[in-house]
Amino acid sequence: MFHNIPNGLDQQRFDQFAIQISKGDILGGRGVYGQSPLYPYFLALIYRLFGHSYLIVRIFQMLMGAGTCVLLYLIGRSIFNRVVGIISGIICSLYGVLIFYEGGLLRVTLTVFLTVLLVFSITRISKIKKVAIWLIPGIVLGLLILCRPNNIILVPFILIWLVFVTRKNKKLLAKQFICFFFGILLALTPLFIRNHIVGVNLFSMSSQGVNAFICGHDSRSTGCGFYQIQDDTYLGKNQMQTCFNILKTAFKTPSKWFKQQAKKSDAFWNGYEIPNNSNFYLSRKFSGLLSLPLPGFVFIASMGIVGIIVSIRNWRKYLFVYLIIMGCFCSVMVFYILSRFRQPIVPFLILFTGFFINWLWKKGKDKNFRKLVFSLLCVVVLSFAMLPRPQQFILPQDYYNMGLSYTMGKKYNNAISQFDNAIKLRANYLKPIYMKGLCFLRQGKPRPAIREFEEVLRLNPYYAKALKNTAIAYGWYLKDKSNALYYLDRYLKLCPN
Repeated sequence: MFHNIPNGLDQQRFDQFAIQISKGDILGGRGVYGQSPLYPYFLALIYRLFGHSYLIVRIFQMLMGAGTCVLLYLIGRSIFNRVVGIISGIICSLYGVLIFYEGGLLRVTLTVFLTVLLVFSITRISKIKKVAIWLIPGIVLGLLILCRPNNIILVPFILIWLVFVTRKNKKLLAKQFICFFFGILLALTPLFIRNHIVGVNLFSMSSQGVNAFICGHDSRSTGCGFYQIQDDTYLGKNQMQTCFNILKTAFKTPSKWFKQQAKKSDAFWNGYEIPNNSNFYLSRKFSGLLSLPLPGFVFIASMGIVGIIVSIRNWRKYLFVYLIIMGCFCSVMVFYILSRFRQPIVPFLILFTGFFINWLWKKGKDKNFRKLVFSLLCVVVLSFAMLPRPQQFILPQDYYNMGLSYTMGKKYNNAISQFDNAIKLRANYLKPIYMKGLCFLRQGKPRPAIREFEEVLRLNPYYAKALKNTAIAYGWYLKDKSNALYYLDRYLKLCPN
């Protein structure tokens, strides 16, 4: 179902940008990148080596997904014990949402892999006395920032842990942090060079970052799902000034802002996978694997949180993972909440899920049923609180996106079926009505195409594409010059050029 990438979405933008780079435009155009650059360059490298193949991309992403499971096992074995590592690796390999995102052209799989690799590298390096080796996690974090810039928020959380473990040796702490910071700069150096060549701010990674920040803090947005806000009142001299203006406006009504952030927090910890670009629940209808009762967010979040509470007794041992979980949460809360944005936190909740399952086994073995039953009741209560509660799991936009994908693959009957599903959920949804007409036209069926185009024009008489294609249907297919000229005249009045 991912063979053809829906038009106008992040997947299509990543795809087109990667094609542009793979054909020789190493700088990726002029000006600030539209999206953070690492993932498009990752795709471009695959396209350059293997040709433009979505299958090869999916194979590489599945390998990264498998690598994430292996790294999680190694982290679990190192921080907890071998049993926790095995349980965590197995749960991660069966986690349906991560499997789902491995099939799309989105940066989720790469982001999750780099986040887990970062934690693995730090846990391993912390046991080695060589200071210079701290370049490695620095480079990994730099790559992670190039993949999703909001991950820069992890820096202070890592620094807190470094201060805690080396507080008795300030000289060592300074050396480790300098090497770590230099590693970050080393990874970002290609960005600095490119930005200098094209004449933009050295640190600019994405022109969309400000829009995401507005969506997460403007009072007109819930902060749950993307909400496009066109407002020049926030505009500053640069992106930092614009973000400052957004917060300044938000803090004028602090109660509204805090309420918005509370809703975002609730959405982050809720079991509902907020869709954008592609919908996990819709994909389950077409996938035998995803339709299985695989572990979901409610399972790993409820057990993981109770596992964290149980582990507090040895908090010094697990402090680093606590801080990474907090950092992942904060990095999403800065912007708005989507299913794919929260996935980097999942492996670390899975670690504590594995720890909790192992703890339950030990309590059962020791016949400590009081603690066992109480902890399980806590899991049940948390699970109930986190149960998904949207009005609709599948939105009209999701069916429309799938219809676009089928249209690009010239599977017009399948596309029409998906556009019908979108129209059933939202009767006056113009885009699927228009695309349904376009599919009929491409099948050589002008009369049903005209019927759909005229429905679009009834709802919006100024829909230029519908006017143009109605003229084509009458003139080219039905040889009805009178009607063709009528619609063509209306179209030319709207679009004289």
